[in-house]
Amino acid sequence: MSNPIQTAIASSINEWLQAHPSVLRLLQVFIWATNHPIVSLVVLLFAIAIAGSLIKAVGRLIETTSLSILKAPFKLIQLLFGVSFQSISKFGGLAFKQLTGAKNAEIPALQNSNSHSIEKDKHQRLVEISSRLEAIQKEQNELLQEVAVILASKKEKIDIEV
Repeated sequence: MSNPIQTAIASSINEWLQAHPSVLRLLQVFIWATNHPIVSLVVLLFAIAIAGSLIKAVGRLIETTSLSILKAPFKLIQLLFGVSFQSISKFGGLAFKQLTGAKNAEIPALQNSNSHSIEKDKHQRLVEISSRLEAIQKEQNELLQEVAVILASKKEKIDIEV
């Protein structure tokens, strides 16, 4: 009774292998490797190395994901505290400005005296720049006159030679 069951299983496996030739070729390579023990040992070592690196990669992925999930609530709380402190400081600064608005009326008097000295310094600098520009313009005019004299003398020399 086991003979018909074995033939039925073998024929179904044979048909499936005929339908999938890539699996049949892989099976043939595996059978060849089992007949050569050194090759099968090398293949086994490579398979173990690849499996180990895949397990490590999956472990790192799980570790990174779990840490990110665990850190998310703390980052959210930190963000909320940051935003709330910024809004409180803006509101507090506005309230402080409104409360000290009357005191700031005295400060412009001090600022006006400082601004007059700054205005004088600016005016003094403008006067210095203006006098320097006048000197440069005067020197430029003198140089242009000298160029005109030189060009006129060259023109006379050319006229004489011709």
